[in-house]
This record gives sequence, structure tokens and C-alpha cells, in this order.
Amino acid sequence: MAITDISLRPITDPTLLKKLAAMKQFHGLSDQTLIRLARRVTVFKIPDRWLAISLILANGIPIPVVTSPKR
Repeated sequence: MAITDISLRPITDPTLLKKLAAMKQFHGLSDQTLIRLARRVTVFKIPDRWLAISLILANGIPIPVVTSPKR
């Protein structure tokens, strides 16, 4: 797998931040989980949640499925 779009600068574009925040598939995952997933492929220290999500999307990294607890 080729790693694409590696920029470790924080994401500051408000439109992109809104887009990333609206992605429900990442809502149940902690910052640390997302950062670990992104780091596994990129081997770089990922500074925040938004950069991790951006790298996961750009590189097609599979994300775990979070299920609701049974009641």
C-alpha cells in the first residue's frame, strides 16, 4: 500500500474540519484509537484526531466497527 498525502501540519480549514467532524463512522472511536490506526500505516507521530481521520481517509485504512452495548 502506498502512503499518500502525508502532511503533519494541523488542519485549520474550517470547512474541512466540519466535514471531518460530520463523519459519523468516527464518532465512537477515541482520539487515541484513531491516532494509533493512522500511525500504524504512516509510522509518524500523529498530533491530533483530525489529522488522523484525514490520513485514514486518504490512505484507505480500515477502521474497526463500533457496536452499541447490548441492554
